[in-house]
This record gives sequence, structure tokens and C-alpha cells, in this order.
Amino acid sequence: MEITTPLLVLSVFSSMGMALILVEKREDFPVKSIHSILSFIIRTTMGSKCASMLECTVCTSFWTSLVVEVSLYFITGRQYFCWPLTGFAAAGILYFMIDVLNTLDRRNL
Repeated sequence: MEITTPLLVLSVFSSMGMALILVEKREDFPVKSIHSILSFIIRTTMGSKCASMLECTVCTSFWTSLVVEVSLYFITGRQYFCWPLTGFAAAGILYFMIDVLNTLDRRNL
């Protein structure tokens, strides 16, 4: 199995984007219905504690990377799957970005 850099970058940034949209824009029009349906499915199958994952951008980015990886797995003809790595990378990058922005925001007060 060969890990190609463009697919790795595409996977990490796609999962970060999906997580940001699902969590941060969950009250806006097109995302609100998707978020509520997804939350309902997770709540009924895995419980309300797992559904609360959709309130955390970092947590959601880990699991959205699984969705992206499964999609890329089939798009590339079963040549690429690097999920735990991309999930941790997406979560780590988002956590770092949020932490830096919060630090900068506290300095401006």
C-alpha cells in the first residue's frame, strides 16, 4: 500500500471542512436538517452520549475523516485507506488552530 501525499492532504482537509460545517454551522439552513438527521441516527443507534460528539469540532473531524477515507477507498479502486492517521491528523490540526485562535482572542481582551 502506497500513501500518496495528495490523497492524504485531501482527506485531512476534507474531514476538517466537513467537521467545521457540521458543528459550527449546525443552526444554519442547509446544514440544520443534515445535522438533526445525523444526530437522530447516532442517538438511536449508539446513545445520546455519542450524539453529543456532534457538538465538538475536533471530535467530529476524527469521525468525518472515516467518511472521507471510505469514499476515497472506493474512488481509488481500493488502493488507498489511511483512516486512523488522517483522523488523528485532522483532530490535531483543528485542536491546534482552535487553541491558537483562543489564545489570540484572550490577548485582545
